[in-house]
Amino acid sequence: MRTRLLIVGVTAVVLVVAGIVMALVDRPHGDDCRQAERALQPWGATMPDVYQNLPPDIASPPTGDDEQPDYAAAAAREAQAANDIRTAADLVGSATLRANLYTVADAFDELSRSRLTPSSPSAPSTDFFRATTRMTAAIHDIKQACPTIGEGTPVTP
Repeated sequence: MRTRLLIVGVTAVVLVVAGIVMALVDRPHGDDCRQAERALQPWGATMPDVYQNLPPDIASPPTGDDEQPDYAAAAAREAQAANDIRTAADLVGSATLRANLYTVADAFDELSRSRLTPSSPSAPSTDFFRATTRMTAAIHDIKQACPTIGEGTPVTP
């Protein structure tokens, strides 16, 4: 009986220690957070354009002398942002942080595709909203893991 209690006790301690070690191993460190901030620079540079040039199925139709946005150019900028984020994310050691950066990049790809193939000229694009929702959730998770991102002096690439 005493041996069983000892085995159960040791097993419990080993499981707790293993859980702590696993949590610390994938926890973003300062270098990962700095690299994540670098990876997100294309996001910060591209997002104003995303909302300024909404897809044709979301934006109200141009009136009078309004100029039609260049959706192909906007899609190309978003695809480039996705590639730049992925390239920088490859350097992040934390698997969880890297996965969230990949989600941001994937969402940029989805935004890019939604510009080139709108679902309907009269209904909001589910692709656009799905992409921006996924992106916002991933950015939230990155900010939770690295609370100092976006504060103070920006990191240089």
